[in-house]
Amino acid sequence: MHALLREAHGAGELAEGVSPEAAAVAVVAATLGLAGLASRHRFHLSPHLVEQFWSLLLPGLAAPPPRRAARPGIPAAETGPAPR
Repeated sequence: MHALLREAHGAGELAEGVSPEAAAVAVVAATLGLAGLASRHRFHLSPHLVEQFWSLLLPGLAAPPPRRAARPGIPAAETGPAPR
């Protein structure tokens, strides 16, 4: 996990201010916690809860996508947010 997050950091894929080391600790602790809970109650590994977990965590870790120019010669900042 540490290596993957350091690689993401080097590629500019982590949000500004996110430490790869701190992110690795958070992801590992959270996933181990979910696995521990699921060992007693399978509910904690339901697709819905796993999706909710990543929907909460990923936006805080990932850098926003780069903006793209609508037309050549127009700076990306003038085109608005990139489509999702």
